[in-house]
Amino acid sequence: MNKEKSFLWLARANGKMALLAMITCSGVSPKRVEFEITETALLRFRHRRPSDHNAVAGISIALDDFGTGYSSLSHIHRLGFDKLKIDKSFVMNFDRDARCMNITRSVANLCQNLGIASVAEGVESEEIAEGLKAMGVRLAQG
Repeated sequence: MNKEKSFLWLARANGKMALLAMITCSGVSPKRVEFEITETALLRFRHRRPSDHNAVAGISIALDDFGTGYSSLSHIHRLGFDKLKIDKSFVMNFDRDARCMNITRSVANLCQNLGIASVAEGVESEEIAEGLKAMGVRLAQG
């Protein structure tokens, strides 16, 4: 399911129950399921909202590509994401560009302060992985 469809399913009144039924039938624990929503999808479907998603059996929602679309702190606050995924455009240049490093550090600090996980996308070297770890970023994608 693509990210926009995921968002629409979560925003629909009966979507949460339908998703939970599908997940339950699959035999996969809902706690192992995570939906990723891009900032672009949030803007496109801003009149809809996946409210109370945490009440749906532990399914988590991550805001993908954070920092490249219309980054809004109100989205993070209002929608209660479980994770923010720091876009690879910042992470991949982390070791060569002080501004990218500072943006990455700021997002990592924001996540820590809000008690949500941060995920660094585009981690392709041990040096970058170690630098992220020093900032408190514990999850990474290559």
